[in-house]
Amino acid sequence: MAAMVFEGKAIVLTGRFTTSQADLQQELEAQGAEVTNYVSSRTDFLVTGARAGQEKLERAKSLGINLLNEDEARALLRGEQLEVDRVGRLGESSVDELLGQARGLLDRTMCPALW
Repeated sequence: MAAMVFEGKAIVLTGRFTTSQADLQQELEAQGAEVTNYVSSRTDFLVTGARAGQEKLERAKSLGINLLNEDEARALLRGEQLEVDRVGRLGESSVDELLGQARGLLDRTMCPALW
């Protein structure tokens, strides 16, 4: 049986996932995770999908929250191990890259007059 790496962990989901967010939440909760809507100092992991929320990413960066993409989270759910450097505190480059993507999406979708 796979180790339940998410047992007792506070998880926040942001973005769009390959399955519904509710399905991913159910999988995490089945492993003992508490899935919440807001990033706080007690959040253990922020799991990001496509179009991850900029505010959640920035808050996670400021608090030093662990960041997982959907593939990494699903690998851990299956009991696979990740390289140590892939599951750690948020790195400046990965967060900045995600924030840049979020800003780029906003630039393309929001009225230019607002910027």
